[in-house]
This record gives sequence, structure tokens and C-alpha cells, in this order.
Amino acid sequence: MRAQMLRRLGVWVLLAAFGMMFCACAGNGADLGQEKPGKEETDMTSLIDSMTQSPFRDDSLNTQELGLTAPENVGVDRERFETEIRYPVAEDAALSSDAIFSVKKEEGTEGLLRILEAARECNRRGKQVKIKLPAGEFRLSMSGVTAGETYLLQVQGFDGLHIEGSGTTLVMENDGSQWLGFFEFSDCKNVYMQDVALDYAVAPVLAGTLTSLDTQNMEAEVALEEEFLDTWGEYGEVKLKSYVEVGSNNAPYPDGNFYYDSGDAQGITSCVFKEGTAKIRFNGTLNKTPLGTKVSLALTMYGNNAIHFEGCENMHLETVRVYTCPGMGITAMKCNGLYWNRANVMLKEGSARLMTATADAMHLTSCTGDVIISNCLIENTHDDGINIKAGFYMSVNSVSYSSGKVVLDGYSDENLPLKEGDQIEIYTDKLEYVTTLTATSVQSSGRNYAIFPSEDIFDVTEGMYAVNVSVSPDFVYENNIIRNKRNRGMLIQVRGAVIRNCTFSNIAHGSINVISELATGAREAMMPRDILFENCKF
Repeated sequence: MRAQMLRRLGVWVLLAAFGMMFCACAGNGADLGQEKPGKEETDMTSLIDSMTQSPFRDDSLNTQELGLTAPENVGVDRERFETEIRYPVAEDAALSSDAIFSVKKEEGTEGLLRILEAARECNRRGKQVKIKLPAGEFRLSMSGVTAGETYLLQVQGFDGLHIEGSGTTLVMENDGSQWLGFFEFSDCKNVYMQDVALDYAVAPVLAGTLTSLDTQNMEAEVALEEEFLDTWGEYGEVKLKSYVEVGSNNAPYPDGNFYYDSGDAQGITSCVFKEGTAKIRFNGTLNKTPLGTKVSLALTMYGNNAIHFEGCENMHLETVRVYTCPGMGITAMKCNGLYWNRANVMLKEGSARLMTATADAMHLTSCTGDVIISNCLIENTHDDGINIKAGFYMSVNSVSYSSGKVVLDGYSDENLPLKEGDQIEIYTDKLEYVTTLTATSVQSSGRNYAIFPSEDIFDVTEGMYAVNVSVSPDFVYENNIIRNKRNRGMLIQVRGAVIRNCTFSNIAHGSINVISELATGAREAMMPRDILFENCKF
């Protein structure tokens, strides 16, 4: 049995790692067959054990005989992952004394909002400002939130803001009847946030154990974990958004049941919390999974993100932890320059929760410049670990061959405006490449753009698709762990990206999707190109 297992694992590890190492060795100067003085050849069993039992690099590995030239480079650098600080807030000594603001716990949300406004006034006078949050748990009330608001804390118009935690956990005091995100940063520049965790008094996720499963009548009963009983034990009927069965290591249960509120005919019909049990009815089919299986339940999915950046520049996160949220974890739209180190979307230690973000951990749309994400732990999210996209597809509305004009329907407000000099690629409706046009002149009208390319346009016809490929960010994703996920680890829809020294573990729907498509109607996003995967472990 052991030998058979090793043979299977051996093929898997060598195929996964060899693909990564082929790229890595070309970059680090190692040659096939080159001996490493002083290092003993690693045997197959030790190699497999090291590769599969830890997400981290193993400097002791050395083999030239098993198809790997530098196995010691594969995986996450543990020291960097655990200790590296890349984007710290400014030291107090670097700022004016009147530009440093401290928040007291007893002042709660009102005090924090008052400090934000005072800091903004100081910042408008040209000073960098720092807001110091209290150590430990800092509870924030939702009182005073008006209808239609989606974030508790709206931070606007800063240029030079430092938010400094001290082992701070912000806890939103919700009751499960209303959901808000924590932070929305808009029109800000040069913002730093360090050592802050985000959590909810009543989490949008809960967990339990499967106590009954009726595959004929499409019903399941889940005994809730004790920490959820005070809120949900006798709550009654709820709108359940997702049901996921979970196996060992908090990973999705192999061939387990998974349902979510997709709007289709098949889905979750009803859920009632009563007597500490969730009684759930489905419309579809159920696999026969063993009683005692762990189950993750979520009451939200999209709409309320923990941290959102909109129209910002040079935004820095350093050791920020999102324990749960009623939407996506950390999102950005039309920002220039994102620098996130140890921006974790992670399970809270000591909690029975089995899900973190109820949608994507990170979702980045139409961002430009540097997007550098490092040393992050992304685990147990409902949807993608990270979705990064730029350049939504547009339609060719009309072509005037005599005037050299092409009119494009911009389709989505998530697209960046076209500007002079942009490179526009043209495709058929099957995404077959046609030509590239350089916009020497651009006229806009609403979502439509009339471009006058420097190239001839005789191959372009009405009904084709166009995408602006000049808006792709410089994306570097390094030394991150993504694990225990139902959906994708990464969805990459940009160009010129580097994914280096990452580990992908227990991901049910593929570690990485590099894709562009039109079929679903989302028109996401430019055709990926020049994506380097280096020293990654799967």
C-alpha cells in the first residue's frame, strides 16, 4: 500500500513541481545535471514527504536524478511569510505632534468617526496624519447607520493617512439582521494600515455537524456548534445562501454536497433554525455523505465587503486580517498602485467557523500600476481566492472605412476610459484575434467611444469585440498560501503577471484559472498573456 501510494504521489509531485521548476531554473542559473557540492541526493520518499506535507520550502532538498533541478526553491519562504514587514505606517517621530490622533475604546464608533474628520481637516492643511487605534478588541456600534449605506466607515479624500493598530481587532456589533462592510476608501492617496483585524459580533457564517441526510426527500439536518446557538439556535426561517460539506483539514469534502443561492431552479429551498438545528430542504440531488460530516453554512454572499478601495492611489496594507465578512474580503476598483503584505483572509483562531469571506477573498477590477501582494494567507473563502481583471470586452458598433473611424460600445462602467495612445485588440465573436489598433484620437459619448486608429481598419467589422490592453496592471503575487477552498485559488485576467513561491492546497475547482470568455455574458476580461508561474507548489 505504501509503495503504491508513493508511486502515485511521485507522479503527481514530479508533474506539478517539474512544470514550476522548469521556469525557475531558467531564471536562477541552475543547469540540469549540475551537482551541488556538499548536498546529499534526496531520495524519492523524502522528496514526496517534504513536497506534500508542508506549504513551505525545504532547504535540505537536493536531487538531480528525479527531474527536479532545484526542489529547495519550491514553496513559500517561511521566514518571510511569518515576519517580513514591507509597508509599515510612519513612525510618530516622522509626523507633526498635532497630526497624530488616538482613539479611545470607550468612545466607540462616534469617537472613531470624530477622529477621522479631525484627521481629514489636518490632512487638508498638507500634513500626513496618523490615527492610532486602541489595543485588543475595539467594538463598533452600527447605531446611526442610515438606510442604503454599505460601509460603516467611509474614508474619503486623504493624501497621507496612517492607521496604526496595536494588535487591534475591530468588531462590528451587529445582530444578524443587517450587514455592512467595514471600510470604504475613496479618492485617497498614500494610505497605510497596519496591525488591524476585522470581525463581526454575529458572523454571516456558521457551522455544525450533519446529523441527518435524506437523499430521497432532499433534506438535511445540521446540529449547530455551540458558539452559534445564542443567535441562531431558535431564530426560525432564514434565507440560506450556501451549504458546503467540509472534510479533514477544513477542506471541501471530496464529492460532498454543495449548494448556493444561484437563482437557478436548483438550489436551497428553505432553512429553519430551531432547537439548535438547521433543517434544510434542497431542490436538486444529494450525494450520500456520512453522518458526522462538518457543514459550513453562510447567510450572505455578495454585496458587503470588508475593505474596499475606489479610485485610490498607492494603498498599503501591512498585517491586516479579515476573519469573516458578509461579502468579499478586500476589493479594489480603478486604483493605481496596491501594495498588500500579509493581508490575510483567514479563520479566527478558537472559532468553529469553517468559512471566512462569503465571496472572494480579493477582487481587483481595472486597477493599474503596481499590484503587489505578498505573504498572505487566503483560506476557506466561498469564492475565488483572488480575481484580478482589467479590460472588459467592448462591441464594435460601427466602422467607417472612409474616415478611418471605429465606434465601440464601452459596455461596462468598470472599464477605464479610453485615451489617446491606448492599444485596442480586435477579436471575432469566438475570441479569435483579428488586429491591434492604436487610438491616435478618441471621442467619447457616454459609454461609447469613437477611435481613429493609426492602422488600417479593413479587417474590422461591426459585431466584433474589442478590448483595451493598455490598462493591465503590473501584477506580482508572491509567497502566498491559498488553501481549503471550494472555488478557484486564482482567476487571472491580466497581462505580464508573476506568480512566485506560492502554495495552493486543497482547492476543489482548480488552483489557477487563466482565462478569458464571453459565453456567460460577463465579458471578463482581456486575453491573458505573459503569465509566469515560478517555484509554486500544488
